[in-house]
Amino acid sequence: MPSAIVVGVSSGIGEAIAHALLDLEWSVVGTVRRTCETDASYLSGVIDYCDLSEVASVDSSLQRISDLSASWDALVVAPGTLEPIGRLSDVDPDAWAQSIDVNFVNQVRIVQGLLPSARKDGDLQPIVIFFAGGGSNSATVGFSAYTAAKIALTKVTELLDAEYPNVRFCIIGPGWVNTKIHDQALSNPRTPIDIRLETERRRSANDFVSMADVVDTVLWALGAPKDVVGGRNISVAHDPVHQVEFAAGLAADRDLLKLRRNGNGYRWMEQG
Repeated sequence: MPSAIVVGVSSGIGEAIAHALLDLEWSVVGTVRRTCETDASYLSGVIDYCDLSEVASVDSSLQRISDLSASWDALVVAPGTLEPIGRLSDVDPDAWAQSIDVNFVNQVRIVQGLLPSARKDGDLQPIVIFFAGGGSNSATVGFSAYTAAKIALTKVTELLDAEYPNVRFCIIGPGWVNTKIHDQALSNPRTPIDIRLETERRRSANDFVSMADVVDTVLWALGAPKDVVGGRNISVAHDPVHQVEFAAGLAADRDLLKLRRNGNGYRWMEQG
């Protein structure tokens, strides 16, 4: 039976992935930040206090995960926070740093702690899946900590995939999914008006990427070879993951769907 560890089964996305894997007869160990957040009794094992803002909590959870799961085929790291929201001069610097810890540093800490227990004899190489955020193609005013952390996570995905030839690492951009993370934007008075209005519009119109599509992309990644998925930033909304040509194109070009400056030179330099 394949085994997965899902960090953040109360995140909406994490919970949906856990249910999908259980339906496929995987063993799933999951973590929640607080016991009261969700009923996770359906899982093969539950770590009921894993707070990515606290190193001690992360380290304790790593030990308990190791006790529950001898080895894993998939490690899915789903938590995230938009806070603190606001211009840099308007937010507490410690809160800004804590956001980097939650969205980036301690996610990598979890991977570092669990890499030794990755399964070595499975049909496919073990896989680590992170989740990207908006902002890599624009300046998301008011969300500097969240955006910077997610961009760093995107790059470290590529770095780790290169460092560990026997493990697949990828990061999936879910797009606008109807999860509780948007409550942070709606409840914070510092949220820029354009983001607030767009969030309200999407909730009113139910204009979201479906959770089913997110899960489908994750399941596709689980079955994709390293030369296709390794180090990539996959978009749920925009990438045709089930097209043969898509996978072939990725396998043929190791630079696709990664952070690059390629092709972004000034036109006048090219003409000169």
